[in-house]
Amino acid sequence: MARWERLIIYPVLMVFLFSLVTGLGFPVLQADPEIREEIRAKRIALVNEENEEIGVLRVNPAGGGRLGLFNSEGQELISLGETSTGNGAIIVYDKDGRNPIVLTIEEFEQEGN
Repeated sequence: MARWERLIIYPVLMVFLFSLVTGLGFPVLQADPEIREEIRAKRIALVNEENEEIGVLRVNPAGGGRLGLFNSEGQELISLGETSTGNGAIIVYDKDGRNPIVLTIEEFEQEGN
């Protein structure tokens, strides 16, 4: 490389690298300041630092919405969604994903009234 090339290329390269490091003039990544009013998706997953799902918001097989929260072992602890009759339900499981407690509203007929 000729002496004159070094005098031109190295200073230009240093200015470019400095601007990349400091973000002056050449922003590499810039956040979008606009707030979205609506997000449309069929599934949204919440993950931890190890990229393991700890929560999910999705469409259930009947077409309604469902929210599930999981423990660190991947067992579902809480489920919010709809029942087969179309009513809402909150289901809480133990740490092993068993023995659910279900809170829902279901219609039933009383005899004698």
